[in-house]
Amino acid sequence: MNKLIPLLSTIVVCLAIAGSVHGAKPKKDAGKTKKEKVMQVDRVAVSYIKTNPPQLQIKADGKTNTGGWSDPELVEHVYIVPPGDGVYEYDFVARPPSGGSNQAITATSAHTVRHNIPKEMKGVRVIAKTNKKEANLERPATQKKK
Repeated sequence: MNKLIPLLSTIVVCLAIAGSVHGAKPKKDAGKTKKEKVMQVDRVAVSYIKTNPPQLQIKADGKTNTGGWSDPELVEHVYIVPPGDGVYEYDFVARPPSGGSNQAITATSAHTVRHNIPKEMKGVRVIAKTNKKEANLERPATQKKK
């Protein structure tokens, strides 16, 4: 019986090691460069999507300083307390080229949908590396009473 305990302990350790190696998964973005703010934002637009409850579509056009940027997106800032000015901020980011790229300023665009619209929301601000732009939120016209 005493000889069996070390053998069982060794087997358990080997199985634990094998399980942890087998269970290890590569990171989702392994091998990809981290997203960075694009060089410039040129235009921001915000519009209502007619759903119940309503949603907002936020679009931004801008430029990168080289070609080869990919996967552009608008990343919403997370607020513990709503912004005092009612303007919610988004970073305009994309994945820079990992290898060589053409040295030309290149247009890019991104959009996102906001599913919850805070009552105090007055607009959006999109932030790039060198500037930021805002778009005011125009509330839908209220129905006229007859």
